Amino acid sequence: MSAPVVLLVGFVLLLAGFVLVFWDKRVGARRSGFRHWERVPGRVTAARAVIVGEGTSRGGDVNTLWTAEIAYAYDVDGKTFEGAQRRFAGLDAGDVDHAERMVAAYPVGAAVEVAVDPEDPARSVIGSEPPNRALFGVGLVLIAIGGFVLMSR
Repeated sequence: MSAPVVLLVGFVLLLAGFVLVFWDKRVGARRSGFRHWERVPGRVTAARAVIVGEGTSRGGDVNTLWTAEIAYAYDVDGKTFEGAQRRFAGLDAGDVDHAERMVAAYPVGAAVEVAVDPEDPARSVIGSEPPNRALFGVGLVLIAIGGFVLMSR
């Protein structure tokens, strides 16, 4: 490869790595407070599989990405709130079977545990586990590879 192409690849890898690390840090600010969020009972009010995107493979096949939209309601201090967030960050997308499994896991009327931000009860997420640190790890790997590519030139 020519020197300009190698430099471009190195810079792109570095940039992508820093973007992922920054994004993880942004999510991490919410993640650190998440452990202190109040857990309240809620109920699923709607669940459906939806298409979030389509793409064409190299072979010309159309691939459709699906996810589950899960809506829920919960009460805090006598006031009812509605939410639809299942994760802190990222899109949990896959094939239609994946989305239908998620919908089946959250049938309408089902009881769910809702984590609620005590400073803003309108902010909530279903579940009790904070997101993992995969973005941070991938970002660091991309920074290391990009740095290596640039230093080897």
